[in-house]
Amino acid sequence: MPQKFYVKTAPSSWAEIRNLFVKTSSSSWAAVVDAWVKVSSSSWAQFWSAPMSPTSTVQLIESYTGTDSATLRLQGRNYKWVPTPQTLKYYFRWIPEGGSTYYIGSSGSSGDTTTNPATSTVLPGTSSYITISPSGSNYELGKINRYYFEVRATGASGTVYSSISQEDVKIVSPKAPTLTYTSTSSTSITLTITAASFNDYLYTNRYILYTYDNIGGYIYSGGGRGGLAVSQVTTTTLTGLVSGRTYLVYVLPVTGSTGTTPSNYSGYPGVEAYLSAQTQTQVTPTITSLTASAPSTASQQLVTVTVNWASTNQASYFLNVFQAGVANYQDTGTTATSSNTSDSGQLFNVYSGASVTIDLTVYSELGQTGGSSTQSITYTPPIVLSKLSTPTGVNATDTRTDGVNVTWNAVTGAAYYGVWYGGAPGYDALADFGGNRNTSLITGTSYLDTAIGSGVQRDYYVQAYRSGDPTGTKSEWGGPDSGTRANVVVNLTAPSIFNVVKSGSNYLVYFSGGSGPAYQVWWQTVSGTPTTTSYDASGSSSPITVTNLTASAGSTYYFSARSVSSAGNTGSGPSGTISSWSGQYAYTEPSAAPATAPGTPGTPTNGWTSGTSYPFSWSAPSTGTVSGGGAATITGYTMRIYEATSSSGTGSYILTTIPLGSGTSYTYTSPNASLYYAASVAATNSANLTGSYSGISQYK
Repeated sequence: MPQKFYVKTAPSSWAEIRNLFVKTSSSSWAAVVDAWVKVSSSSWAQFWSAPMSPTSTVQLIESYTGTDSATLRLQGRNYKWVPTPQTLKYYFRWIPEGGSTYYIGSSGSSGDTTTNPATSTVLPGTSSYITISPSGSNYELGKINRYYFEVRATGASGTVYSSISQEDVKIVSPKAPTLTYTSTSSTSITLTITAASFNDYLYTNRYILYTYDNIGGYIYSGGGRGGLAVSQVTTTTLTGLVSGRTYLVYVLPVTGSTGTTPSNYSGYPGVEAYLSAQTQTQVTPTITSLTASAPSTASQQLVTVTVNWASTNQASYFLNVFQAGVANYQDTGTTATSSNTSDSGQLFNVYSGASVTIDLTVYSELGQTGGSSTQSITYTPPIVLSKLSTPTGVNATDTRTDGVNVTWNAVTGAAYYGVWYGGAPGYDALADFGGNRNTSLITGTSYLDTAIGSGVQRDYYVQAYRSGDPTGTKSEWGGPDSGTRANVVVNLTAPSIFNVVKSGSNYLVYFSGGSGPAYQVWWQTVSGTPTTTSYDASGSSSPITVTNLTASAGSTYYFSARSVSSAGNTGSGPSGTISSWSGQYAYTEPSAAPATAPGTPGTPTNGWTSGTSYPFSWSAPSTGTVSGGGAATITGYTMRIYEATSSSGTGSYILTTIPLGSGTSYTYTSPNASLYYAASVAATNSANLTGSYSGISQYK
């Protein structure tokens, strides 16, 4: 079948006829697409057809997207074909290095049908693409990948004409490099990366490095945006490895130069090369110093301990701080100093002046694994003691016949005291009583000097001491105050009790007369003069409080009093220092008051708005009393629920009675949403008495 038609333009020259027209009217012509000649009575043969071609050679359009610009987008631009074809199809071709031609697109080698554009069009569309991804099926790692755009037109005679993009898109995926390494330390290696060929080096823009181990997993180790500088032989050092751990090292040659630092290497256009398992030599860390410190205090109190240490080959640590009776703190981390807090965030707070045990273990690997070394120390937070304050308020009695009682005010921080009598003592003078030289310490704030004779006067001084009397910490001497032992008072007379009054759980005994200077009271359950030398209470004036009597209602008790030379005298002193017991005063314990019921609660508020839920609330009443007169407590309420047929209470009756707790609100669920409900409540107290019912709430 003829494909071309020529006309002779000279004796030896011919010219191809590209367009053939026929006159269809006096002023119109039409293009001839196909020309036929009759070769028999019933057969025709084509002798010419118009060659078809686009107005411009079709073009392949490319763009990049995705992580690190690793995804390629392909489009094609097709121009108007003349003359107009019968059919028009387009194809995208993929030719991998050393491979066959593959047609990619929705219709593959059959092509996708399109229409002849008026001028040009983008296929498969302005926002549609053929996508090429390193992880897809139209791309081979480690090879040169070429892509083309082609359009095929079919004429009326069935002849197919083709236009292929003149330039291809070429993606070179570098082959995997080879890797070798040498160890530079227990935690680093020097890695040598050798490109597979010069062309692979040229098409590698950067290297991405990863390490893998069964503890840390995949760890990004180098590259990032811009990547490692690439040459035919690239050398880099990997640091921060853990001694004794086995690693796989991966290197990916990457063609792109943009994108963010990767979190993993999935989807990057490169062929990974890796070293087989390499084990770093495990080292044992060493603790070169371990110290603790805390602020000094003037007395034993909570202080914060700080722990510091120096070590070699340490990646992590475990710290334990222990003080008996306080706490056991634990801390972990990676630095050469503790965070000064336990795992719960609590500070290492211990008492000063008491021993603290500190145990430290350092590890060669993170997470408290690998080689380890342990060291322990004992540390006592310091107490720097100051000189005690001088005792104040030194007072010596003049009225006691059993001696001179010396008293003073307590001194903060003092453990015991010393008493001196006579002339002014020096700072380090030994106390006459107590002090730091006597086995019987004076720990209170008084001392009775019984060694002084009757009628003798002395000047008394007092000094305060810390426990153990550390040098320079005792106080100056406080005082003096003069005291005299009184002569024995003879023939004391007894007082007369005129009333006994109950005050709470105690009894106040009122008396008059007597010759003191002190008085004692005794009570018993039978009438008659006491025969005891003991007493139940004492004092220097009326009334005297008796605290050891638990009286029964309606029972009678008999109180007596006597005068004594001192409050604690039980008759062991000289004759005449204790009077006889007074005549008895009879006291009868009143009967207990009966319990009373609680008051009436406030009328409940009906908080119903809709549905079957009725929230009622009310105010609490007075609580009433328990037997004996004390206040009772409200222990619960009883609620009556009323049902009616109208809001005015028509046909109301008590539907149910509900026992409740001590709260002042309750929500009742009605059985019938078309009726009306109200409530009243009565309170019960801890005396098991129930008061009156409240008023009835509104019906709703």
